[in-house]
Amino acid sequence: MWTHLNRHHFEEVHAKVKCEDSSTPCVSVSGLSAAEPPLPSLDIDRHQPTTTGTTTRQIGAKLHQPSVASFLETRKPYPMGGRRVREINQALAEFVASDMRPLSVVEGAGFKNLLHTLDSRYEPISRNTLLEKYIVPMYQVTTQVVKEDIAKAEAHSFTTDAWSSSAMQSYVTTTVHYIDPSTFELKCNVLDTHQISGSHTGARLASEMQATQVKWGLKNVKGVSDNAANVQSALNIYDVPHFGCFAHTINLSVSKGLDDPAMKKLLGRVRALVSTFKQSYLRTEQLHINEKLVGLKNLQLIQDVATRWNSQYYMIDRLLAVYPAVYSSLYGGSHEHLLLSDEDRKVLEEMQMILKVFEKATKKVSAEKEPTAGLILPYLEAFVNRDLVYKDTDLPIIKRLKTQIRSDLNKRYQTVKEKSLLGLTSVLDPRVRTLDWMSEEDKEAIYSSLKEECIACAPLNQPLKIKAQPTDDNPVPSTSTASSPSPAKKRRTDDSESDDDLDGVVFVNAEGPKTTEARVIDELASYRQEPSLGVKYGDPLIWWKAHRLKYPILAAVMRQYLNIPASSVPSERVFSTAGGVFRKRESLVPENANILVFLYQNYEKYKSVVLPRWRHIVS
Repeated sequence: MWTHLNRHHFEEVHAKVKCEDSSTPCVSVSGLSAAEPPLPSLDIDRHQPTTTGTTTRQIGAKLHQPSVASFLETRKPYPMGGRRVREINQALAEFVASDMRPLSVVEGAGFKNLLHTLDSRYEPISRNTLLEKYIVPMYQVTTQVVKEDIAKAEAHSFTTDAWSSSAMQSYVTTTVHYIDPSTFELKCNVLDTHQISGSHTGARLASEMQATQVKWGLKNVKGVSDNAANVQSALNIYDVPHFGCFAHTINLSVSKGLDDPAMKKLLGRVRALVSTFKQSYLRTEQLHINEKLVGLKNLQLIQDVATRWNSQYYMIDRLLAVYPAVYSSLYGGSHEHLLLSDEDRKVLEEMQMILKVFEKATKKVSAEKEPTAGLILPYLEAFVNRDLVYKDTDLPIIKRLKTQIRSDLNKRYQTVKEKSLLGLTSVLDPRVRTLDWMSEEDKEAIYSSLKEECIACAPLNQPLKIKAQPTDDNPVPSTSTASSPSPAKKRRTDDSESDDDLDGVVFVNAEGPKTTEARVIDELASYRQEPSLGVKYGDPLIWWKAHRLKYPILAAVMRQYLNIPASSVPSERVFSTAGGVFRKRESLVPENANILVFLYQNYEKYKSVVLPRWRHIVS
């Protein structure tokens, strides 16, 4: 049809005229009046299929019908190993790695149909080919890039946690944390997700930890894990500085407080109340109607999970927020007996205030992008001596709750090694470095330990350089001559400190080279005069980056301690994100599971470095 129009009606198809009653250009085609609504201009070449071997269409040029052979050539599958096939295969590998898709996705009928629709000449590869020729090389390159990045740091910490897949296979995941010495950025990477068969003894887990350290080249290692006895035993056998996960500690302490018989009975009534809405869509609809009537947001009630105290907090918090609508929905009906008494609501309100403190602390210490271990001791102090102190208005059940939680918290982090390790993380954290909650004796003990760490870390035989002050008797000598003017300085384009800040400044050893201990004493004396920034300051590494030239020795020690996370939540998050691929493929080979989890967690972060190396290998 398009060939016929182009040959015999070229002028009519392409000519544009002005409508008599409108300034809008119209297309004049035989059979259509100019007064009718304008048609869009037609692009003949755009609608004519382009095939290999056809000539470029030009106005007035003779058109050539493509041959059958050239037409069929455009419908043949791409040659295996061709450029287009490699491009699509690489895109498939990135799709699997970035979105943590199971390898079997490429063999699904719907996915094949999608690929055929997008490009009918491409024939999908098998999952084994995708794994061996694309995914495995991607894993190998990403592993090497992560190792290179890890090697930049002087010290590393790790978190580890065990979990089970839907096929009841047991895995242990390890994450590493370190501070980049050039950017002062806290980094977190997932390392290995290994299947552990048999009994999870401390010796077995310790052997896995040591193998992980050797494989990834970790240095000056410190560990964080949950409070399970076998994991703590493994860390003791491994013989590295360590402490228990603070988020897990909070969970254990609060759970003991909620284990009071009267408290359990009250929580049971709350669950029954929430369940009556969860089990009936009609009551849920009525709840939303009533929420709107009383001016509340459209919120769902939350059912708790027995093993997580914070889910009980969320359940209570949401119920209290929408209780007027809940009351209106059940009052006068068959479930009216489930409504709470005034005393029950008063107890729940006081519980909510107490649990909210622990929920906020848990979120704060579970952050991955800023140091958190230095906050453990001040949080403990605030819990015990502020938040859990009795009030005159406290009901007996609330007093028992506070007593149980406080009693359990007082038993935590009491060993000499734990106190020393956590004390160093606090004193090196500028948000809480004044250690106001400690006695003077404890403060001096921490600073004494810090001094020893600084002396061991300080570069030897490096004289302290002091900025010379120009005076009439001692002018600062010029480094330039009259005949050769000094070159102009480069203008700085950022606000960060750099060695360029010292251009043109002359340094002299005013009193001769200072010993390592003298330099450490000078830095500590100045550092102790710095004010605390407060917990709301944000990332303390921003402060350290700005002061790295003023405190070079302390900054080096800081990078060995502020890389430690307060909790093992980073490794716990892995099995939350990995659940999708394990539910899809319960028979997933453990080695492939490790590859997919590793790529999902690390590939996108290092894509700019990994991608060109990987493409070079698979092309």
